[in-house]
Amino acid sequence: MGAFGGFVLTNKGRTLQAKAQTGVTLNYTRMGVGDGQLGGQSIPVLTKLIGEKKSLAISKLKIQTQGRAVIGAVLSNQDVTTGFYFREIGIYAQDPDEGEILYCYGNAGANAEYIPPVGGADIIEKSIDAIVVVGNAANVTATIDSSLVYATQGDLQDAENRSKKYTDEQIEAIDVNITGEEILTELKKVDGAGSGLDADLFQGKSPSAFLEKATGGTIKGPVVVDTTNQTGKQVSVNAWGDLSASSGGQTVWGNNCYVDQGGKHRFSNTHQTLGASGIRLNYGNIEYFDTGRIATTAGAEFTPVWKTFMPSVSSGGVSEFLKGKFAGDGDALSLYGVGHVYQALFPEGASKGRKGYIGYPGAGQHTLNIVNEYTDGGINLITQPGQMAKWNGDELLTRKTTVISGTDLNNIKQTGFYNGEGCPNAPGIGWYYYEVISHTHDTNWVKQTAHDFFSDKTFVRRGESNGTVTTWHPWRQVVTNETVRVNGGKLEYWNGSEWKPAGLGGAEGVPVGFSYDSTSWNKWISCSTGRNTFAPYKDKLYCISGSNLNKVELADMSLIKSVPVSSAIGIAIFKERIYVYSTSGNYSTAVYDLELNLIFKKDLGLYFLAIAAANDAFYGVDSYGSISYFDLNLNLVRTVPRNGVEFFPGKLMVGPTGHIYYDYYSSNISPYMYYVRKLDARLNVVTQYELGNYQTDWAVTAKGSIGYVYKNNSWSDQPMYIGYIRPDGSKYSYSTGTSEVTKCGASTVAGFYTFVKNSLELYSEEAVHITNARYTVSNAYTYSSITPDSLGGVLALENSNGNGYLYRIMTRIKFEQP
Repeated sequence: MGAFGGFVLTNKGRTLQAKAQTGVTLNYTRMGVGDGQLGGQSIPVLTKLIGEKKSLAISKLKIQTQGRAVIGAVLSNQDVTTGFYFREIGIYAQDPDEGEILYCYGNAGANAEYIPPVGGADIIEKSIDAIVVVGNAANVTATIDSSLVYATQGDLQDAENRSKKYTDEQIEAIDVNITGEEILTELKKVDGAGSGLDADLFQGKSPSAFLEKATGGTIKGPVVVDTTNQTGKQVSVNAWGDLSASSGGQTVWGNNCYVDQGGKHRFSNTHQTLGASGIRLNYGNIEYFDTGRIATTAGAEFTPVWKTFMPSVSSGGVSEFLKGKFAGDGDALSLYGVGHVYQALFPEGASKGRKGYIGYPGAGQHTLNIVNEYTDGGINLITQPGQMAKWNGDELLTRKTTVISGTDLNNIKQTGFYNGEGCPNAPGIGWYYYEVISHTHDTNWVKQTAHDFFSDKTFVRRGESNGTVTTWHPWRQVVTNETVRVNGGKLEYWNGSEWKPAGLGGAEGVPVGFSYDSTSWNKWISCSTGRNTFAPYKDKLYCISGSNLNKVELADMSLIKSVPVSSAIGIAIFKERIYVYSTSGNYSTAVYDLELNLIFKKDLGLYFLAIAAANDAFYGVDSYGSISYFDLNLNLVRTVPRNGVEFFPGKLMVGPTGHIYYDYYSSNISPYMYYVRKLDARLNVVTQYELGNYQTDWAVTAKGSIGYVYKNNSWSDQPMYIGYIRPDGSKYSYSTGTSEVTKCGASTVAGFYTFVKNSLELYSEEAVHITNARYTVSNAYTYSSITPDSLGGVLALENSNGNGYLYRIMTRIKFEQP
């Protein structure tokens, strides 16, 4: 029964079956179908269908061997007013003692088939054959509706074979080796040519009409059907198929359609649902159309939509042939070419262009290319169960690893997967799983990964080629969250017995930086110029752009939300409050929540070049170096005026211990000397540091040191200096030997960044350059500030033609064993 899983006899069916073995007639009365859900019900106890929708008359009964019978019925939706799911089926029979009973039952469950109501696009009419058990019953009958009896395929085949045999015997006895012209010649001997009698028009038809006789045999010579100037059907194979051509020469083989001499396509017959389809040759292309199952009217004109089934070799056309099924050996589609042979792939249609190809790129090139031209995609090699994907004979994916217990790992250089214990030169003597990747052309360049079987520890090492031997580097453990943590905003690592701080430089160092010599920025977003116009906070970025305050997803720099602001020039964030300082009104400051909802707004009456928020306070510095602080509700608490002739260049920072730092210079000293002043949270001076004379920039690092760059001479060709000042006041600086050094910004973990010769580079707390920590830029002098973010990235603000562009550079953290 296919999806029904076979019939089950009901209890009443078993009783009737037992009676049939004693000679009682087993009479099947009808078949029922329905949509009932079986649920937990037991089939043997059923006496009727759960949700019967239609009763079907029996149209067939055929007794088979082995005590079985085939009962047939026809299911049609012509009288179905409400569609249902064909889920259950039952055979009813006549019990001489109880009347009609449910004899057997089947249920398809979730595999039910939907039967639509009449009047829709689908016409359902299917023959159902059910095989039931009759056992040794002597008399098996069924109440059959003869109007529903259909011939089976076997009946038709038998009739066809007998008809063909009879026809072949009759034709064989007839001599039809005569042409229409020979018949005409013989007739003209009777009444003469041109007499107008039967020889010219035999029974009102031309002599060629003789060939209409289905006498079989062979018609000698070419048969020419001249349909010139015929506007209707031209050659009809039967009532539905026509072979026609227009005066334009395009021949159409149509189903329920033809083309007239004027080139117009018309329907051949009137039908409710047949529609029309056709095929033609058009300048070497094989084309087809199909209207679908629509109503047609004989002689009515319509316009077919032709699609290319197979383009000609010279046309270069695109085929609409979507699928092909090649079943036999050698039936697969073959591709031929000169120079290159490949299958082009257009998954988004011709208008979107080629997205990949499979094939050989050129003559004499024997490497099969599988190319995915999507930049964000890969290539999946999927094998059948038990098979292996291979590349040039080497296994890509294997079901089992190779056991190498006791084998020296220095000799394992072949790409593959291995496992074993007690291997010399392993990370330990225990059991490990190994992954090995070697270079295509020299296996002495190799990388090994070892996974400890009894823990989550993973180790890696690499081997470098030195002629014909491999020089192995030591094993290094891969750091996981079990060995590294962030504690109170500081990075720490587990050394086996305790957590230790992970800084820059020294045995406990953790180098932090970018991929070496990257050539393009990661992400950017529009931002107003000025180092105070943006602030990263947790995993978001808030920045001013024109007359808007923007909320940005830090990871991909995508804009989340934007609200209008007026004349904003500064932004600071503390305790999930955003302070936006503006020159509008009387130098107002608006306070927003993290969703950019305005909390309140207040005029401060003071003009600031830079602002900051920390220590439950809001800070601002004016152009003369006077610094003020307010409480978080923007009530002024204290202002510290400038000292003499000091001027403020514009950089204000909050250090890791909450101290306030800002720079200034004295105008009465030539050349100007730049200083950084350090204050406590309430603006009491703690100390100050002397920097340099010209082009100075600085940043407070995560360890509280000050990294800085300066020049001690105004001449453009003089070298810049890079230095640091520790919290205890000790300092160190050195000449870089180049004047192409500018800007300074703190690192997320420790150290600081600076631009050197158009690249952004990382230095440790001691101003030591970190190897492989460089990011190439186009013009370092267009960048005004460098700021780290909480996700390990670096934000750099570029000022270009009066516009600001805030770029985010993704850094990477490389953990080293202490």
